[in-house]
Amino acid sequence: MEPIVQARDFSLWYGDFQALIDVNLSVPPQRVTAIIGPSGCGKSTFLRSVNRLNDAIPGVTTSGSLSVGKTKIYEPSTEIVGLRREVGIVFQRPNPFPLSVYDNVAFGLQTGADVPDRDETSQRVVDALEEVGLMEDLGGDLEKKGTSLSLEQQQRLCIARCLPTQPEVLLMDEPCSALDPEDTERVERLIRKLKKTVTVVIVTHNLQQAGRISDICSLFHLGRVVETSKTREIFHNPQEKLTRDFITGRYG
Repeated sequence: MEPIVQARDFSLWYGDFQALIDVNLSVPPQRVTAIIGPSGCGKSTFLRSVNRLNDAIPGVTTSGSLSVGKTKIYEPSTEIVGLRREVGIVFQRPNPFPLSVYDNVAFGLQTGADVPDRDETSQRVVDALEEVGLMEDLGGDLEKKGTSLSLEQQQRLCIARCLPTQPEVLLMDEPCSALDPEDTERVERLIRKLKKTVTVVIVTHNLQQAGRISDICSLFHLGRVVETSKTREIFHNPQEKLTRDFITGRYG
């Protein structure tokens, strides 16, 4: 199975500080890959590297290779807007635009070279909202302000906002950290459903969540990948002492 995201000796610096050190990681398609590790270990930095959000930070430099499919992300010829249509991201706290639900979800379709007509746009918006279960919640009222929804609904709206461009990869940075247990369970069910059509890479501090929803786990520590394996193996038969210590709560 060819990886959809591939890092080879990928390093990243914020000025003189090296945040990622020779990261090697292969993310298989249509699976949930969880990146775990203590605070400050480079998890979110790596996630943001996959769609080049770190470009907005002055002084960021990289070396090595990072690719999505056949696109080498840091090649000068890579078109950033196109990359971000292929690689959606959902953040720790929901960040819907102060627009209608419809306009939130349609937004990404307006950024490409080939903007679909109104009928196709409407169909893709409805399909995305049905996928995340918001059409039923809203009773079809797509003119409702995205910012007026509950926190959990806002997070599902942000997930729906990524879907109309039919991304290959969906990045999630602690998407449930602001939610209560019931809402967390609903988002986790959605993540398991989404992996049928899109590759999910999730950063989480919650080991129980990683165990529930991921197929692959990768432990980061001080900017390096310690161990990557099937989630069951990571939790029940880790190969590295550092992994065993983290899983059993001896550090982190």
